[in-house]
Amino acid sequence: MTLIIDDYIYSVTVNFNGGLDLAIIKNNNGTLKWIAGSGDATILQYEDSRYVYLIKPDDPEVKQVNVFDVPVKSVTYYHQQTESYTREIKYWIAYTEKEPAPSVVEYIKN
Repeated sequence: MTLIIDDYIYSVTVNFNGGLDLAIIKNNNGTLKWIAGSGDATILQYEDSRYVYLIKPDDPEVKQVNVFDVPVKSVTYYHQQTESYTREIKYWIAYTEKEPAPSVVEYIKN
C-alpha cells in the first residue's frame, strides 16, 4: 500500500519473512530521497512529515484500532507464498500530525 501526502510517500510492503516494512520517501522537485524505514516499524516521522503508525497486534481478537480516540484504517493483504498457501496479513495504519504518546493507541475487541 502506498499513500502520497504533500511531498511525502508512505509505503507499506511485505518483507521476505512475511513481516511488514514501512518507509517514508520525500519528493523534492522530482528527486526522491529515502527518509526512513527498515525492519518492522511502529511509528515513523521525519522533520515536517506526519507521524505514521503501523500497528499489527499479535492478538487475533483485535477488531479495531484507535489512535488518539479515532478509528484508523484497517488493511488486509493476502500474500501468496506458494500456489497452495496464501497468508492473510492484517494491520492498521494512521497518519497524524500529533506527537505520539504511550497511551494514544487503543485496541478494540468484540
